[in-house]
Amino acid sequence: MPEVKAALDKVEGRSSDKGKAGAAAGSSSSSSSGSSDDKKKEMAAALTAELDAKSPHKRAVQEDFEARLPDIEEHAQAISAFKGVSMEACAQVYDGASAMLASLYDSTAELKLAEKSEKSEKSEKSWPAAKWDAMESCTLLYRSMQHAAAEAASFSPAAGASFRSTAASCQAGLDKLSGVCVKYGMEEEALLNMWRQHKVPFKMPNKQGVVDKVLVPRMKQASMQYALGHMAASMQEVHRLGQQQQQQLAAAPAAGSKVRRWAAKVPSCKERQQQVLGDAVRFVFKVHQFAGGLSEAAGTVFRQLAAMLQQVEQGTFVADADAAAAALQLLLVGWKTTVQVE
Repeated sequence: MPEVKAALDKVEGRSSDKGKAGAAAGSSSSSSSGSSDDKKKEMAAALTAELDAKSPHKRAVQEDFEARLPDIEEHAQAISAFKGVSMEACAQVYDGASAMLASLYDSTAELKLAEKSEKSEKSEKSWPAAKWDAMESCTLLYRSMQHAAAEAASFSPAAGASFRSTAASCQAGLDKLSGVCVKYGMEEEALLNMWRQHKVPFKMPNKQGVVDKVLVPRMKQASMQYALGHMAASMQEVHRLGQQQQQQLAAAPAAGSKVRRWAAKVPSCKERQQQVLGDAVRFVFKVHQFAGGLSEAAGTVFRQLAAMLQQVEQGTFVADADAAAAALQLLLVGWKTTVQVE
């Protein structure tokens, strides 16, 4: 339909009169098209500026930024001036800046404004985005390692917890320790570069940083709590299984009962005890590999567990209620956790 084409030409600013087109007209059309594009860009920019000015969010961001700029610049200066004293000092600077950012109306938008601010451009007051990112990632990893170590060091099974629950807690705790150590190992080179470029002292040359000298050894020592907890709970479970069997035998009728020919085979008490102690040995081996050894206390308890396993296999193990209680009390005597590599 001709009217559709005419309407399109009108919208696009073109003439539908082909008779006026020529070589000179073509040149004129090209220049007018360029000027038309420029005008469109100007109009779009003006429209965007107008919408921004009318936007409640934009206005709120701008007002908050202008009011909080001194705070932003103060923390930016503290971040820029930080020179790798310690990770605790780094964490303090991070905490202060993080709290300030959390109090901003829109921290992302306001930091972008701070980067463009004429007052702080190319000065110590400009927001040091790269160094801030380095301090943030190092502090968060440092805190996660601290938390994992503290959690392990204070571990003890919950009162009345079942064997399965205690074993699962020990495994989850060891997995957490291993996970943060693996993350640390994978990021060692990047962390070392953060020291070289930004003086964030998480990882330093020749293992001089607090993480290598203090925090990693602390995590290895703390892992002994999981080994001790797992072993004590395992030995208590073996005693419980033995007592359960004794009670079942005592309750059985004197006369032999009929045996169900097609009944599903249930693991014997001995097999279940071997499984429990075997799992404990495998878990302690994992702890040994993680820590590079066992503490004196863990080594002592492991030898008791190995002796119990030998008795079960030889059929000489006798369940004892007092012994089961004593195994549980091992968790309450304040174990030493100094790792001795064997």
